[in-house]
Amino acid sequence: MDYCTLTKDKIFLEELVEQVSDARCGGIASFFGTTRDNFQGKKVESLEYEAHEEMAIKEMFKLCKEIREKWTDVCKIAIVHRLGLVEVKEASIAIVISSPHRKDCLEAVQFAIDKLKATIPIWKKVIINYLHPAFVTYVSTFKESLMPILCLQERYSNGESSWKENAECSWKTK
Repeated sequence: MDYCTLTKDKIFLEELVEQVSDARCGGIASFFGTTRDNFQGKKVESLEYEAHEEMAIKEMFKLCKEIREKWTDVCKIAIVHRLGLVEVKEASIAIVISSPHRKDCLEAVQFAIDKLKATIPIWKKVIINYLHPAFVTYVSTFKESLMPILCLQERYSNGESSWKENAECSWKTK
């Protein structure tokens, strides 16, 4: 059973654990990505997510299929991503996977979050608080020719902007 969804509601661990619980499974692993209060040394107020919803759901189920091909003992998978405003300390992404033994579900969760961040068409806006007018950073992740594009656009109160590569860019020169 695979459960993949996008939501504007808060994500609760207990509900997802219930979704993936199975009498055959002795392990449930989870990852919750939360909004932290800082980004590149700047104070974060919140994050805001938007997505190409139909494509994102399709790609999330595709990710589940890939997980099942790599870890054949995985029983159930739940992937939930928030859309809209996500405050500091709230979860924006949750991945919960069950399997008979801990190794498979732990490895599968690690793989899932890495693959999701690189391929699912979800965009993140980081809202930064300066003592002066608003500072906004856009982080976009989307598929184009099977290559994710992740970049930052910093917009300053004087109207200037600056594009920067995200550290997760697969093509970024080391």
